[in-house]
Amino acid sequence: MIRLLAALLLVASCEDVPEVSIAAADGSEVLRVEVDLAITAAERMQGLRGRDLEAGTGLLFVLPGPPDSVCIANDGVDFAIDAVFIAEGAVTEVERAVAAGDASDRCHRADHILELRTGAAAGVTTGYSVHLP
Repeated sequence: MIRLLAALLLVASCEDVPEVSIAAADGSEVLRVEVDLAITAAERMQGLRGRDLEAGTGLLFVLPGPPDSVCIANDGVDFAIDAVFIAEGAVTEVERAVAAGDASDRCHRADHILELRTGAAAGVTTGYSVHLP
């Protein structure tokens, strides 16, 4: 009985970690990552500055309102990234290998942006479907 109670408490204390998955047109999964969410304006502005990304993780920007042209830059970030722009559940664009510290704006239509360590989005292509948390 004590073991059962301990197991139930352990399960209850575990939080679900949000994930993003991306699938090709044939439904095969090409990417699945655990994500931190950037929902507030302050979180979106901070982005990856002062943070690190482990393999299999990303930062998902949740943008207010309908899909629109939004821009990212990689200034203040110490590593190169891939950025997947997403609108209405589909990949609209992938910016690959954006260099560490690159302040150049990259703008595309999106209601979400998934930032990953460079190379993580190698199998992702425009039009692929995205399952968001």
